[in-house]
Amino acid sequence: MDYDKLFEEMKKKYTLEEIAESMFFPGKKPTSEEHAEFVKLRMELWNSKTPEQRMKGQLLGLKYRMKGCMEGRKENMNTTANFLEQYLDITNKKQKELAHDLSIKPSTLSRILNEKERLTLALAYRLERHSGDLIPAIYWWKLAQKEIEQDIHNNPDAKLKEAKLVKNVVYRETA
Repeated sequence: MDYDKLFEEMKKKYTLEEIAESMFFPGKKPTSEEHAEFVKLRMELWNSKTPEQRMKGQLLGLKYRMKGCMEGRKENMNTTANFLEQYLDITNKKQKELAHDLSIKPSTLSRILNEKERLTLALAYRLERHSGDLIPAIYWWKLAQKEIEQDIHNNPDAKLKEAKLVKNVVYRETA
């Protein structure tokens, strides 16, 4: 296939930004030697970074994995607890240390990590600040809300149980 010709045709219909966002143009597959050289250079770059630079890169990676999860690009949904566990690993914090940093009880953090309690809006704000504003509070909040949405879709028994507790229905559709 002549990719240059295809590209010229596409430029007539779309902007360069639209093309870049929607297309993948294959190049030649690298040889094993080229790949090995790439890996070597990548490792040299990684090893030349300071611990702070590494942490920033890992936090940004977490941010984009969270975004992908929120946008539904992941088949199996990662939970807020899973992302919080990754956050602990990246920041090299123990649960007790992170709880102290966030001014919450260690038991509260443990309950969130064990999916016994949900992340609060206040905690989302604190996590944003703790990450140096690299991971916005809205990301933590949207993940928590996505979990609630999943619960609503996947737990019809809970819906029925709660419906039984309603004493009066204010509106009923009549046939």
